[in-house]
Amino acid sequence: MRLRVKAAGGRPVDPDDGGDARSHALSGRPDQLARATGTDRDALERLLTALSTVGLCARTGSDSYALTELGAALDGAADQSFKAWAIFEGEMLAKSWSGMLETIVTGRTAAQLQGFDNSFEMMSRSPATIGLFNAATADLTRLAGNA
Repeated sequence: MRLRVKAAGGRPVDPDDGGDARSHALSGRPDQLARATGTDRDALERLLTALSTVGLCARTGSDSYALTELGAALDGAADQSFKAWAIFEGEMLAKSWSGMLETIVTGRTAAQLQGFDNSFEMMSRSPATIGLFNAATADLTRLAGNA
């Protein structure tokens, strides 16, 4: 399994062959991956280390990383992808955590703090969020159907 990266412009790049318009699955050292993605090597290595602690990628050798099976499922093109679910949950969790202190103090949910009765009402105000919620639900349904 290899680590998939995209350059800052959204064009997939393989540091070993100079790049290609098609998607390349990459694995490699942080310096290679940082060049390919236009990111800071040290920051990228810290991210890869953090992702390794939650099982999304793994160190392969002394200075290389690769996606795990779980990490590969974050690719929208994967057969068992849960990319939409991860994005949806990440966005919803970020909103919930940002109001955590006020929620604890007032007893009101994140949605209530934003003037909504519940999270579903809050989501219904954004067509993009509805689309993402539907895609996330489809991801989870597909995964459950294959379990």
